[in-house]
Amino acid sequence: MKIQVLMKEILDQGGRYSLNPYDRQALEEALRLKATHGGEVAIVTLGRAEAEDTVRSALALGADRASLIIANCREAAEVSRLLAEHIRLEAEYDLILAGAVAVDDCQSQVPGRLSVLLGRPLVNNVSRLEITGNIVLCERESAGRREKVAVPLPAIVAVGRPINKVRLPAVFNIIKANRMPLTITIAPSHAQPEGNTSYELRLKKRRGVIVRPADEAEAVAFLIGALANEKLP
Repeated sequence: MKIQVLMKEILDQGGRYSLNPYDRQALEEALRLKATHGGEVAIVTLGRAEAEDTVRSALALGADRASLIIANCREAAEVSRLLAEHIRLEAEYDLILAGAVAVDDCQSQVPGRLSVLLGRPLVNNVSRLEITGNIVLCERESAGRREKVAVPLPAIVAVGRPINKVRLPAVFNIIKANRMPLTITIAPSHAQPEGNTSYELRLKKRRGVIVRPADEAEAVAFLIGALANEKLP
């Protein structure tokens, strides 16, 4: 079984760069699936050029190889597009695992966007999963109820917490990870540059009206007419 794990580097509250905790649990789940079914676990990270140390900390947990895509973009649409391009160039894969959310921006867009770009089924916020033949069986909490979802492989699964308890790297694996090859790709120059995007909201000036209705029914009728005349969208 070939598993791709999407891992994001975040800036934690202590001002240090580390792995998104949800993505760490996705990696742990990938390693457990590998132990059961065999195969390969590959890490894919998109971010700053200095993220190599963070990526190697993920290799120390037991992944077989890792790719770092250097790109200066933060928008989910651009991140998803670059990840999709990389995954298409990879060898065949059976499963893509990711965290359900990134704790630095609290967004959950990338797994869904990748599902559309790659044309693969997505199961989100999964708390338990297993592989049976060519099917991935998932459990998740939804609206206070536990759902069971089965989708065919290849598929994308975004794991929630707590799906497992992540392991700590052994000293030998830390040393080994520092010597492992790391594939580094520089994204095209059209990736989003640093800076803020500004928007201007043009407000339409409206004349204020004071309403002194005789009763509630008259007030409601007046307001409905006034709003209709404004032609609000």
